[in-house]
Amino acid sequence: MIFSNGVLTSPGGHPLALVQRDIERGAMTPQDGEGGFYYTIASPADLDQKWPMLLATKPDFIKTILAYSEEFEQRKADPKYFSRRGLDRSFGL
Repeated sequence: MIFSNGVLTSPGGHPLALVQRDIERGAMTPQDGEGGFYYTIASPADLDQKWPMLLATKPDFIKTILAYSEEFEQRKADPKYFSRRGLDRSFGL
């Protein structure tokens, strides 16, 4: 089997709504969220800080969410796009 062991996404990005729903249903715990199922990256400094934590899980590959990255600036602060956005592609990921 091959696992990513977590994804890189933006704050409020995909898959946060799915994780939030599963926590509310009892299928996941809050500990399964940030630092578990996903890592939110708001800046290159965030990536530098969280990268070692992700690598410590020994992923076979690293999944990056780039959904609607071409519209990042329009979506990043708009609550109607919660979980419908990905990383800021200007980070060069």
